[in-house]
Amino acid sequence: MVVRRGPARSRQREEFWRRIVSRQPASGLSIREWCQRHRVTEPSFYAWRRTLSRRGIRRGATVKKRRAQVVSVEIAGGANNALGRAPLGLVVNDLRIEVGVGFDDVTLRRLVSVLRETASC
Repeated sequence: MVVRRGPARSRQREEFWRRIVSRQPASGLSIREWCQRHRVTEPSFYAWRRTLSRRGIRRGATVKKRRAQVVSVEIAGGANNALGRAPLGLVVNDLRIEVGVGFDDVTLRRLVSVLRETASC
């Protein structure tokens, strides 16, 4: 007698949901808008986000974390940017982040944290 605890895992299905779940925060869209745009249901999104989080925690000890790289940055416009007259732009792959005058450092830290989590997926 074989006892099953649900459907067998599909690597393709899991990778699809990893992409859907991991890219939402950087999109600037609400989860509802993101799900509509990608034609997935909100309950599925939340269920997969929870599942992937649990799987990440369970295998966390075996996953090698990539070390952050420090690169030199040349600020275009010199002193103007340093004085905060123009936004500071950061581009990583297809993601662009602009930080302007009076930015909220707590939000920026949260964004960096989300990006780190996403990069480890």
